[in-house]
Formats: sequence, structure tokens, C-alpha cells
Amino acid sequence: MNTASPNQGRLTGLSGIRSNVLAGLTSSFALVPECIAFALVAHLNPLMSLYGAFFICTITALFGGRPGMISGAAGSMAVGFDVVVDNVGGATLDASFAVVRHFGHVVSALGWGTHALAPLSFREATYSGVFTLHALLTGQGRAHHGEMLRVAAQLAEEGKLAPRLDARRFDLASAESAYVALSDGSARGKIVVDVA
Repeated sequence: MNTASPNQGRLTGLSGIRSNVLAGLTSSFALVPECIAFALVAHLNPLMSLYGAFFICTITALFGGRPGMISGAAGSMAVGFDVVVDNVGGATLDASFAVVRHFGHVVSALGWGTHALAPLSFREATYSGVFTLHALLTGQGRAHHGEMLRVAAQLAEEGKLAPRLDARRFDLASAESAYVALSDGSARGKIVVDVA
């Protein structure tokens, strides 16, 4: 027989109001800097992130929710990609570190250079570099890399791996526009330049 009262575990009265106000203020102090930082990582206006967090918190406060619901500072940890495959390197590899989800994984075949690993550390994500230069120069280990490509091809054929392509198509006459799209960040995925 369950003898728990409906209000067990809830704070009521003046003590409850005080505790709830302090909890709200504490959450707000944690939420504001994280919202701003997450907006900057996502290349958004920080006000958009603050408004979004405010409305989520307000709706949850007004209409209630469940104890497991996240309406505050930990919400940004749920955003990102499970696996990011980078085959461009450079700034794209750095951007890959910024968009992988918490406990996600980044794979790159072009990882040389100097890269900040802090974004991966903050997400407790992992990174694998698939180094192919030795195999390309000497021929040793090509079968191993071929097997990795076969697995990737199978995943793509099964619809489990799809490249993100920019909707625009360019030809050699408009290749400069393709370069501008990459340079100014307006490209939404890989750029395709038809050369035939």
C-alpha cells in the first residue's frame, strides 16, 4: 500500500517560494553564459539563443513537465552529430570538432596541421585520423584502406551514410562563385563543380 502524500518531495509555503526562486536564479546564471557560447559556436546571434532558452524555460514553468526534462543549461549538450567524417581538413576539421555531439566521434583523412582539440574535450568526443599518405606513396597497406572504403560504400548504399551537398551546382565558368561560397561560409555542405 502506497502511503506517500501527493505533496511529498515538494516545497510548499514561504520556504518553497524562496527555494524555487533561488533555484531559478542559480539556473539562470548557469544558462546565460552557456546560451551565448553555444550561439557563437553555431554562428547565431546570441539573442536568438537567449530568447529560445527563455521561452523553453517559461513554457516548462507555466505548463509543467517531468522531472527528467531538460529546460535549462544542459540543453546544448544534446545537440550535434553522432559521427562527423571530414575529408577536407584545415578549417573544416576545426568546424567538425565544433558540431559533433556529446560523446560523438570525428574521423578525418586530412588531419595534419595545428588544430585545437578543446571543443572535443568539452564534448568528451573522440577523434580518429585515418592517415593514408604512407599507403599512397609506398603501396603498403592499400588493401586495408580499400576495405575501409568498401565498408563506407556499403553504408552509403544502405542509406546510412549520406554526404551533405550544397543545393547549388557550379561549372568551370562559375568556379569562382563556388570559391566565394566556400570562403564566405554560405555553402551548406560540399560544393559540386561539374567539369564535363
